Amino acid sequence: MAILEGIFEELKLLNKNLRVLNTELSTVDSSIVQEKVKEAPMPKDETAQLESVEEVKETSADLTKDYVLSVGKEFLKKADTSDKKEFRNKLNELGADKLSTIKEEHYEKIVDFMEARINA
Repeated sequence: MAILEGIFEELKLLNKNLRVLNTELSTVDSSIVQEKVKEAPMPKDETAQLESVEEVKETSADLTKDYVLSVGKEFLKKADTSDKKEFRNKLNELGADKLSTIKEEHYEKIVDFMEARINA
């Protein structure tokens, strides 16, 4: 639900920005506005590489704090005592005393750890 709310907020901001841009364009003299962009198209090899880089960024951006905490709740419900001890050690290794204080760069590691233990 939090993801949908975030998307909705982004849509509102984009809509607001679009309205502002349309207003700005309507106030600019049309003789000044350049109709064509003078750029050479990118070679196709680079576009494929850029798409793969964007996919990687999207997957890492998908790990929000809410998602990490929800996986943590599921982990705590299903994990046994030894898994919980290993989880505590993993948190200490990543420099956090609780799941809510873990840094964003460690989200993927801790989620992978919890999901592996849940599915084991």
